[in-house]
Amino acid sequence: MLNILFSVIIRPLELLFEIIYGYYGLFIIVLSLVVNLLLFPLYNRADAIQKEENDIQAKMAGWIAQENCAAKQYQQRYRITDYLRITE
Repeated sequence: MLNILFSVIIRPLELLFEIIYGYYGLFIIVLSLVVNLLLFPLYNRADAIQKEENDIQAKMAGWIAQENCAAKQYQQRYRITDYLRITE
């Protein structure tokens, strides 16, 4: 299994490095382009997931604000009753 991965991923990079050996700057640029091209589908999927999450949060914004308001009111009531209990 690892031999197959090595043959598919690492060996072409080694061949490319042997061809461009001596031109380190060019090799770094080419390697950067190759990595970006390989990861481009992942970038697109991450953007799509983030957009879905933002849409869900936008739909829930009103409910979350309402719940936060209710939680703050509960905290205020609890503090008042706690204060009244201590002062009695």
